[in-house]
Amino acid sequence: MSFVILIDWIIKNALTGLDVGLEWMNNSKLCDLDYAYDIVLLKTSVSGMQLMTEAVENEGKKVGLYMNVGKCNVLFSNDWRDDTEIKIGSSAVERQLKISAVWAAF
Repeated sequence: MSFVILIDWIIKNALTGLDVGLEWMNNSKLCDLDYAYDIVLLKTSVSGMQLMTEAVENEGKKVGLYMNVGKCNVLFSNDWRDDTEIKIGSSAVERQLKISAVWAAF
């Protein structure tokens, strides 16, 4: 449980003040989704996604945590036209899956 709290703290500190995320309700932004130990960063541009990834990586390093590029994936829609790689350090994150829609039940 304390690991999940630490991850939430890292993401909050990393993304506070950045203009990132998806437009959400009441002029707010949805920046991430968390489930157990899985984290999804949300952005509609490669430059924004790279900014978010670097910010979370740098904040995590402050407490001794590092992103494992081998366990990360970039998910994108069929409308995505930018082939620029998202990188963690000098390693590119694998582009795993093209999707046209995401359905979720809450």
